[in-house]
Amino acid sequence: MQVVSYPEFARLVAEEGHCKQPVFYLPLWLARVVAWLLKQLSRATGKAPALTEYMIYNLSRNNVFDSSKARQELGYTSRPFRETIRDEVQWLREGGHLKESE
Repeated sequence: MQVVSYPEFARLVAEEGHCKQPVFYLPLWLARVVAWLLKQLSRATGKAPALTEYMIYNLSRNNVFDSSKARQELGYTSRPFRETIRDEVQWLREGGHLKESE
């Protein structure tokens, strides 16, 4: 089982996406405060917030899953994490969700 931390995930995305990785990461308590402030601003402007409490929840929860039963009973196999990130970056680019790096 491969556990990937958020900083490691961000590093891989930066490498595969040929972009800069984050310089720092907000502590969870501060990210929650920022999300709350952005929600208030969103209500005033009518624009969707760039960060929500739900996003923080999903990023901070335990996302460790055990696939051993699926491997044993169904023959499930996974592929390298980096390969998955590479394909995701390509898919996002092809869909116009990411700009080409300069």
